[in-house]
Amino acid sequence: MKREVLEETGALVTVEGITGVYHNMTLSVVCIVFKGTHHSGEIRPQPGETRDVVFQKMTDENMRQWVTREHFLIRLQDALENEGAAVESYYVKPYTLVHRIESYK
Repeated sequence: MKREVLEETGALVTVEGITGVYHNMTLSVVCIVFKGTHHSGEIRPQPGETRDVVFQKMTDENMRQWVTREHFLIRLQDALENEGAAVESYYVKPYTLVHRIESYK
């Protein structure tokens, strides 16, 4: 994960762990979300991979400014609030929760 973040953003990070595993049943995609800390590096987009790159400390007060999709907000809230990793299956358009385990250690 550290190598992938460096390749796609130019940032050196510490990966602190997995905060959630999310199964988008509409698209048959599984997303694993990691929590980490940015330490250094020249942050820059990687052509063909990322259009824009920013590292922002996320809080309850600013999360809706940065994240607008409901299923992504849930991932962010899991990362900020839970210990362990949440496990969730859902459909999108509209977001419909099928199954959720709050915090799996």
